[in-house]
Amino acid sequence: MGKTAASLAKVTCRRTGNNDLRLHIPLSRQQGIEAVAIPLGQIASRGLLRGVTLQQHDKLLLHHGAAEVGRLAAERLHAVGIRFEDDLFVAEPDGKLVVMLPPLDARYAVVSILLSPLAVGRPLSLAEDNRDRAPATLPSL
Repeated sequence: MGKTAASLAKVTCRRTGNNDLRLHIPLSRQQGIEAVAIPLGQIASRGLLRGVTLQQHDKLLLHHGAAEVGRLAAERLHAVGIRFEDDLFVAEPDGKLVVMLPPLDARYAVVSILLSPLAVGRPLSLAEDNRDRAPATLPSL
């Protein structure tokens, strides 16, 4: 069994026109990342998970539209400290959504997560007290 190392990475977390949150997690095959853990409990305590997709391309994905989009199957999503009922989730403060990645066919990929927060207040990752306005920090396994 090989060593497993975890590291934190800042990723883009944007609000859509429908008030949903979209997270983009860039990856490269060279990194050898097998899973990504998203701290949903820090982003939204309640919400709807609209989808998790994977885009792959052999050139850098500066424009996400350059690659085909594939939805990741539910079997690749694991909840830690999160209760799901269909697409509705309730997350503990330290709850994480673990996305098990398939082997990458291309050199680069982007995992996109779309969710609709349902809790009152602003999601923590976009809160006013975030001094440098940095997006959510995600640990990757």
